[in-house]
Amino acid sequence: MYKSPHPPSDPNAKDKDASGNKLTVLTELTPSGPYVFQVGEVPSVMDVAWELIDQGDFPPWSSMLATAQTQGRGRQGRSWTSPKGHVYAAFRLPLQAPFIGSLASVALGFALVQAFRDEGLMVWLKWPNDLLVPEGKAGGILLENRKGALLAGIGLNIGFSPFPPELRDPHAPPPAAFPARVGPPEELWPRLAKNVLLRYNTNFPAKDPDWARTFCALAEESLAGLGGAVTVLQPVTEPRSETSALTGLLSGLAPSGALRVEGPNGLITVWSGTLILPITPLAAISPNV
Repeated sequence: MYKSPHPPSDPNAKDKDASGNKLTVLTELTPSGPYVFQVGEVPSVMDVAWELIDQGDFPPWSSMLATAQTQGRGRQGRSWTSPKGHVYAAFRLPLQAPFIGSLASVALGFALVQAFRDEGLMVWLKWPNDLLVPEGKAGGILLENRKGALLAGIGLNIGFSPFPPELRDPHAPPPAAFPARVGPPEELWPRLAKNVLLRYNTNFPAKDPDWARTFCALAEESLAGLGGAVTVLQPVTEPRSETSALTGLLSGLAPSGALRVEGPNGLITVWSGTLILPITPLAAISPNV
């Protein structure tokens, strides 16, 4: 069993699980916490974070960075080995606006895009949960909601993509990575986490009764392919459609975080589906940075 290192105010405080794996406090996001923890190689960083949540030691905005994973989780129940040198983080989000319902993934994706842009990188959000650079997919987000807690799993490739080519979805962008100049995971992730929290405190207020519409209008400019032709496979739409593939112009986001596509018969809200972007350099189809 993992235990949170205490006292957390001591940056050298450490604890161990039954196998001797050390938990370390890397930094704190504010002078009074929450904290960024680090652990060595584990089956899944999400599982470690859930253990701490169950113990009451992982409040909202806490995050955990793993050195490597042997059973990292991905979409559609996939799992794979995650080697050293990349970001494998679990980030607990508050269950409040904008991290509610289908908007949660878009909200976190938008915040991470902006954090990377603050570092001078060209990054976009491929709806609803992939992070793209001009060469392809460099990161992804996986959300898990259990027992009144929302946990985001975040994987970011640094320098190169460790993703096995044989596991790639044929409709997905090619695997890519953030440049090595962003620094090692233990330096990059705390910067990103602090940036996300700062952005939440400045850009995500929900006092306006129309806050969702206002936020989505802000987040739209981070979307890959905005204004261009796209295809959505197996779409769940409103108005309801029985089509297996929807083609149209990506027009933006609904206040719910759903995608809006201008189809042959008008504007369609897409609640879920596989978004396919044109095979072209992203900088050509997503000029807004």
